Amino acid sequence: MSITSTRSRRVGFTLVELLVVIGIIALLISILLPVLNKAKQRANAVKCQSNLKTLMMGFIMFSNDHNGYLPGSENDYAQDLEWKRCWLKGPKGMPAPGGTPPITNAPTEGTVYKYLKNSQVYRCPSNDSGGTVGAGGGTNERFDYCSFKSFAGAKITKIKNMSRFRGSGANPATTDRLFNTTPVICQEDPAYLNASNMDSGHSNFDPLDHVHNGGSYYASVDGSVSFVVEPIVAHGTACASLWESIPPSERKADGSLNWTSIGDSGGSWGWWNGK
Repeated sequence: MSITSTRSRRVGFTLVELLVVIGIIALLISILLPVLNKAKQRANAVKCQSNLKTLMMGFIMFSNDHNGYLPGSENDYAQDLEWKRCWLKGPKGMPAPGGTPPITNAPTEGTVYKYLKNSQVYRCPSNDSGGTVGAGGGTNERFDYCSFKSFAGAKITKIKNMSRFRGSGANPATTDRLFNTTPVICQEDPAYLNASNMDSGHSNFDPLDHVHNGGSYYASVDGSVSFVVEPIVAHGTACASLWESIPPSERKADGSLNWTSIGDSGGSWGWWNGK
């Protein structure tokens, strides 16, 4: 037998060797995928925090240009002055009879957009598309963040960085949690932002998202971003109304702190300033 013929028979892998290589590759993938997924989740969380910080900077710049007032929210589409209207849908966001202003103007027509000039900061990279706008799941493709309606038209100096979440009441771990920051812009549960009521305001029954390690982030008037885990509630259960802060009046007649819900819609632009 010649040396040449022997070498020719040894070219390539045997079936056993091929199966071993495939097994090693599969093992490496099974090890690396969770690591890569966690890295992606961390990157998405960092991006989400950056988005909220950028949006809050837009609110602050808006406030600087408008005598210290924060922009309007969902209920302010009919304000006489355009700058008082919705921060996401703007002066053109007029609703159909009995409905809410359409999202087709968001976010580029919003009153804050000119300070940002970037539609991407309105979207969280962790929220899946969900396939269809209005389907009740996933993002609505235009915005994943809302502002607390109670602070529409609020003087930025009248929002105190002291808040609490009253929780479920039945679970001590989620009752009366105190924070040294107050949520102004938050990431809402996408099921509430991609259904029949795709509004820019966070109030009453709206819950926060749980996409980032079981919780989500919110931005405050000092420019900081905080992480919070709200209890998961059934659709239609009061959640945002359980958030409270200290209004300008600070104390009740008996001297106790005047904790006031910031999840209530407030009813009108500038409502918080008179509380």
